[in-house]
Amino acid sequence: MLFIGTTTPLSFVRDVLFPYAVAHTRKYLEETWTRDSTKDVVFQLLKQRKSDETDATLQPPTLDAQLLE
Repeated sequence: MLFIGTTTPLSFVRDVLFPYAVAHTRKYLEETWTRDSTKDVVFQLLKQRKSDETDATLQPPTLDAQLLE
């Protein structure tokens, strides 16, 4: 994600935003799945994932060991 480290400290993203998303995504999707907008976003994410998996030019980022602590 491009926003990491630009305006928000990485520790906030790692310690607050990611856990929040993990804790609330399932409930949000269950509550909004009947909306076309939710289905469209999920479809676009799946489409992007498939594209990323087949794009040989994409390389996983190299993570500093300190970021994983």
